[in-house]
Amino acid sequence: MPKLHTRKAKMPSMRVNGAFRPDTVNLEERTIEVCFTTGQGGKRYDWYNDNEYIEELDVTPQSVRTERLDKGLSVIDNHCTYNGVDGVFGITEDYRFEDGELIGTVRFATDDDSDKKFKKAAD
Repeated sequence: MPKLHTRKAKMPSMRVNGAFRPDTVNLEERTIEVCFTTGQGGKRYDWYNDNEYIEELDVTPQSVRTERLDKGLSVIDNHCTYNGVDGVFGITEDYRFEDGELIGTVRFATDDDSDKKFKKAAD
């Protein structure tokens, strides 16, 4: 049996701020307006090429594939795509570009996990 090697690396502390707009909460429709992105650069790691880089998004209508937003995108918790459908708690509805930010409306699902997230955001 081949010997397994463990690569250890000290990763920097990373965090992302989500900006909810409390005055836009609609309890009946289960929606709230959020800032999807400001385009601010963030440190990322390329596991295939073993190097760090800064990912910075250009937040303009010319740079964003809006046809995907027009159809509505699944909203997942913290980019955790490995949770599959269980990680989805809502869908995007309206969106707009405003002062270098992508602002949009999220409609939350009605399952228990999604409801918990919606109540926290609404509170």
